[in-house]
Amino acid sequence: MPAECIFLRTWSLHSIQTDLLHNMCHQQEHMKVYDPHGGKDNLRRLTGRHETSRADQFSWGVANRGCSVRIPRQVALEKKGFLEDRRPSSNCDPYSVTAALVKTILLDGKEVD
Repeated sequence: MPAECIFLRTWSLHSIQTDLLHNMCHQQEHMKVYDPHGGKDNLRRLTGRHETSRADQFSWGVANRGCSVRIPRQVALEKKGFLEDRRPSSNCDPYSVTAALVKTILLDGKEVD
C-alpha cells in the first residue's frame, strides 16, 4: 500500500466523497507542502500527461490514475476503504503532507493547539 494512502476502512464512500470536496477547496494550500520547494517541483511533474493530474486543478475518480486522488475500484464496489492522494512528490516531507490532510479531512480546516 502506498505511503500516501489514507486508511478509511470503516468510512463510507459518501464520507470519502465529502472529504474529497474539502480537499478540493484546499488544493493550492496542499500543493505547497507536497514537495520540499513549496510546490515548484510539482508544477513540472504534474502536467496532466503520463498518468498525472494537473497541478492547478483538483480531480478525483474511481480507478483513475490520471486524477489527483484515486479511489480504487474495490473501494467503490464495497463502498468503504481508502483513497490514494497521487499529488505528493517522492521527496515530500511525509509529516507535512499528513498534517495537511488531517487538518483538511479530519479537523475541517481548523488549527489544533
